Amino acid sequence: MASNHDELSRRDFLTTAAAAGVGLMVAGCAPSADQTAPAARTPPSKRIRVGLVGMGAQGQVLIESLVRIEGIELVAIADIWDYARKYGQRKLKANNIIVNAYGNHEELLAGEKDLQAVIVATPDIW
Repeated sequence: MASNHDELSRRDFLTTAAAAGVGLMVAGCAPSADQTAPAARTPPSKRIRVGLVGMGAQGQVLIESLVRIEGIELVAIADIWDYARKYGQRKLKANNIIVNAYGNHEELLAGEKDLQAVIVATPDIW
């Protein structure tokens, strides 16, 4: 029987597995020589229109990956903080991606009727 020091807790396993999955995803999304946004290279019938809720640290990390994934068309962001929304819009505009910005997730869902997915990057308490 293994001691407590030899056992991997469920929390440790999930944390390690999640980190490995994100690492693999990011590694597979390395920028290419073609500077065209990946969504623009994908036929419209193969694109997924996505909204992102939360422009804090996690949302910023997600943007870095989302703009590189072929077929993902980021069309809207939401954050309760004005400075975070403006930061997200500027960052995306630098990648030739224009998005609508909303003050909260309810406004985003009401304003974007053709979304196919929403990624939530808010603190756990929300």
